[in-house]
Amino acid sequence: SSLTSVNIPNSVATIGKWAFRGCSGLTSVTLPDNVTSIEAHTFEACSKLTSITIPNSVTSIGVDAFYRCSSLVSVTIPSSVTSIGIGTFQNCSGLTSVTIPGSVTQIILQAFKDCSDMAYMVVLPTNPPTLGSSVFSNVPKDIPVFVPNVENYASWGGFTNIQAYGLDAVKGAAIAIINAAMAGVTNLTDDDIQAISNCKATIGNATEQDAIDAAKSTALDIIKLRSVKNDILAAIDSAAEEATTLTETDLQAINAYKAAIDSATGYDAIVAAKNAAMTIIILQPAKDAAL
Repeated sequence: SSLTSVNIPNSVATIGKWAFRGCSGLTSVTLPDNVTSIEAHTFEACSKLTSITIPNSVTSIGVDAFYRCSSLVSVTIPSSVTSIGIGTFQNCSGLTSVTIPGSVTQIILQAFKDCSDMAYMVVLPTNPPTLGSSVFSNVPKDIPVFVPNVENYASWGGFTNIQAYGLDAVKGAAIAIINAAMAGVTNLTDDDIQAISNCKATIGNATEQDAIDAAKSTALDIIKLRSVKNDILAAIDSAAEEATTLTETDLQAINAYKAAIDSATGYDAIVAAKNAAMTIIILQPAKDAAL
């Protein structure tokens, strides 16, 4: 549960069943180009996993591979994949968009069930992928779904806002997601805002779908990280207020950890500083009681 990141070497071709199931601290994964298969339940319940890069070598993604990855905000499915399996992204409640490559011919049952925050989809196959039962259950049906031919996709998946695919329309949807996410997070720093603006500029200049997806994902990661920082800083302040016998030395140390949290660029550094600050806060009343 404390594993935050993993780099898998190029010698690995298959990520086996259940390999990282329940790694609740895992925030990022990079898969090597030799991986051809992600098997069943591999990343199930990795609740802090925000992004994953799936290389073009992957041809199959197993049952429930990313089931309950509730922090996953963006994923790019490579053009080597022809089928999206049972429950692959089910209960990925934070997933805001997905691009389905032109190679996909079928999406099996419940693949995107309960992806309730989905804001738009890009579906690139000329012929609509066949759908199993409840593929898009509890996904908003009025979101923009960008497709190469609107006539071919009439009533596909029960969606009511199917539009002709165009980079400008997708760019607008991506930037709208970023703006909506920013509106919900307070205390964004100047550095945060500048980095997000850079991502939006990248989206505006993009000539390929992958570049749009990558820049949007980066911007949302920045916003999500700031939200986590805000929550943790508030928790530290609340705990410190209840510990009435903290010394000046204690307070200085706690403030140093708060500064470390504020400047951290990764989730593991945030957690380490939070734990250190909380230890001081918890330890001082225990000292007083013992004395």
